[in-house]
Amino acid sequence: MGTVTAIEANMNPQFLLLLLFFFHSTSASINYKFLAMLLRRHIKDIKNTVGNQTECYKQIEIFQSDLADAKLWPITMLDANGKLESGILGGNLAMVGQYDECLGIIENINGSQIEGQYCTALVEPSATTYQCMIADDLMSLNMDLSMVRKVVQFRLDICTLAACSATQLQAMWDFIENRYQVKLRLVFDQSRCAVKGTFDEYSAIDIAVLVILSMLALVVLSSTLYDVLLFRHLKDQEYNIGMAFSIYTNTKRLISTRSTDPSSITCIYGLRVISMAWIVLGHTYLSHCHLFASNNVYLLKWVKEDSTMFVMGALSGVDTFLVISGFLIVYVTAIARERGTPIHILVFYGHRLVRLTPALAGMILVYVGVFSHLGDGPFWTMLDPLFKQNCLKNWWATILYIQNYYDETKQCVIQAWYLSVDTQLYMVSPILLMFLFKWPKTGLLLILTLLCACIAGNIKTALHYDLTSWRLNEVFDFYNKIYLPTHLRASPWLIGVVLGYIMIKFDNKPVHIRKGYVIAMWFATLIIMLLICYGYIILTNHRISVVMVAVMNPVIRVSWAICICWIIFACTKGYGGCISTFLSSPLFCVLSRITYGIFITHVFVIWFLLYRRRTHTYVDNFYQFQEFWGNYMISIGLGFIWTLVFESPASILQSVAKKKADVWIQKLSPGLLLK
Repeated sequence: MGTVTAIEANMNPQFLLLLLFFFHSTSASINYKFLAMLLRRHIKDIKNTVGNQTECYKQIEIFQSDLADAKLWPITMLDANGKLESGILGGNLAMVGQYDECLGIIENINGSQIEGQYCTALVEPSATTYQCMIADDLMSLNMDLSMVRKVVQFRLDICTLAACSATQLQAMWDFIENRYQVKLRLVFDQSRCAVKGTFDEYSAIDIAVLVILSMLALVVLSSTLYDVLLFRHLKDQEYNIGMAFSIYTNTKRLISTRSTDPSSITCIYGLRVISMAWIVLGHTYLSHCHLFASNNVYLLKWVKEDSTMFVMGALSGVDTFLVISGFLIVYVTAIARERGTPIHILVFYGHRLVRLTPALAGMILVYVGVFSHLGDGPFWTMLDPLFKQNCLKNWWATILYIQNYYDETKQCVIQAWYLSVDTQLYMVSPILLMFLFKWPKTGLLLILTLLCACIAGNIKTALHYDLTSWRLNEVFDFYNKIYLPTHLRASPWLIGVVLGYIMIKFDNKPVHIRKGYVIAMWFATLIIMLLICYGYIILTNHRISVVMVAVMNPVIRVSWAICICWIIFACTKGYGGCISTFLSSPLFCVLSRITYGIFITHVFVIWFLLYRRRTHTYVDNFYQFQEFWGNYMISIGLGFIWTLVFESPASILQSVAKKKADVWIQKLSPGLLLK
């Protein structure tokens, strides 16, 4: 009430009434003649700000005249405007209009082509107004109001004339704001405006991307036809490079439930699949920010609920992948050495880059040239800076796997920060492998030193920047300064390296552990994992000391990594029981092969389904869980396609090239063998 009174005291009452008509009326409730009378009193000075010789000025006059005559198109334009809704105090901050109704307006009147234009204006109320609306709930969560205003923004969707640019709309509102002392700032931008056909316009970059993807599709089709129509009828059916892109052969390989390597650690299949599903769940919850929810205050309070622990625990899914990565580097390399297979360091690096880069590059191409054309809607214009512009600017940092250190706030393929961390660790791993294989004690001491340095770095960084929690006003600093940097994320990977060394030492050797100890270890693992999930709630909600938070972050990661190591060790050595059977399921064997495809595509799926919506929704746990299953199932399908088109062919081509390149590389630089 205080806010309304303050505005009323400084504003022409008739103009306040006019604003209320626009923001809180439906087409059925408006008296158009009365509204036209109000417009005549105020519109002249307002429309003069755009210049009386402009097409915008001319069409405003036509709008004013036809509205007085109660013609359909101006009524439709008013009806399509976003309007104040109930629940503002609960966080319903988006006044979303009717996008399709607005863009459906097409009229030719007196030689003027009138079209509807849908624009999103960001609303910036004064600090006092904002605090009156939602401060009580935010203060109960100990959040910094200035930071909340940057993240939780009001938006007003306006259906206006396509002849009026965002600059002209801004000029008209600036006049209104100053002339009538409106304590409300609207910010217009042409990038947040759409007319019919906006997303059908293709730039030179878009066309180039489509040509590249079309050529790739042609290669896949040709390879598949060659495989099905010709190769099957040849007497000498020796596999050749012409089948590398064959959907038929690659699909058979992907859906096979047989492991191609008898030394495979089958429990890793389940760990990968479950961790990936968990990450998709976490990203599904995270994506429902204020832009799509009509109950944002609930979302701010949601972090205090106990059920949050199972969602926040998805943060540990990344640590699971780091453990597996560190473990496999040592384990696979050691097995190759035992078999007498020479490993050249250039081949070692090339294997990694060839496996990861094609699928990642494919997603960059989609973001740059395709994504913006796949949909439309009131939220769709907000996608451009998130995906296309970031990728046009920073695609090279993503391809070079350094985006976790470069321009972290404008990442291309947001989730690829993990690939940067993992790849950077992979690049330095030959040094650790050399020490472990030649001087094991020195190697283990080096790993222990690095682990302690990583933990100390986490603590020092948290203390230096006073990161006392993961609340809204601190989460960005936490993300950039602790969550992303490789030197602070390496602890689970280092522990995985140690597990790999232990597994090699006990390879083909029986391990005898008393049943009581096994039960105790499994029980302790379960309890620790549950405590870790609940620990994220403590970090998020409670104002605990900075020292405690600084210590908890690295301890959580190390503890989780040790638990994952026990699961892998126990399942491999025969102490996993039903857990080992479950994790080694043939279904997980198949899904684990497309885990990377799911990882690359799932954010695309989540944001595509969100941004193409026409209105916001009421969000709760059940709704989010339902959304997760839709996102996950579609991600499985798209990830399967991504694996067939990018990852599988790259792996096959690498295998073919490796046989011919090994001899040449070893002769050229024999000193670079990984021994």
